Amino acid sequence: MENPIDSDDLNNLGQRVRKIRKTMSFTQREFAKKLNISGSFLSEIEAGKVKPGYDFIVNIAKEFRVNLYFLLFGKGNELLDPFDDSVGNSEDPKGHIENFKHILWYAERSPMLMHTLFGFAARFIYENKSYIDIEIKKFKNK
Repeated sequence: MENPIDSDDLNNLGQRVRKIRKTMSFTQREFAKKLNISGSFLSEIEAGKVKPGYDFIVNIAKEFRVNLYFLLFGKGNELLDPFDDSVGNSEDPKGHIENFKHILWYAERSPMLMHTLFGFAARFIYENKSYIDIEIKKFKNK
């Protein structure tokens, strides 16, 4: 199965990782050590030579409270507010999943869920890419 992180939407992922690292005032070596990866691998990610997998995305979000929407799509704040224990001001849904904010609330707190969501999305895109491409084309033409 093709890695969905190679999509056009994520071409600038390495630049966003570099921006996050510099915002936090880490050297490549320090940042890589916190993520349990080599400095050379981080360098390749930042240079856009390598697209990281799900584990990297989950680890950076968890370790540094990175806003996944910024990391994946380059929109919004780079980091989550360290004093705000909610996502998008959404409160603990107490088991009632009623909207996308509730799903994000759980995903931001559970690497297992985040990894599962990425895996499901990758498989779904792979199996339905032609239909999804048609939908995207219709959306762009509106």
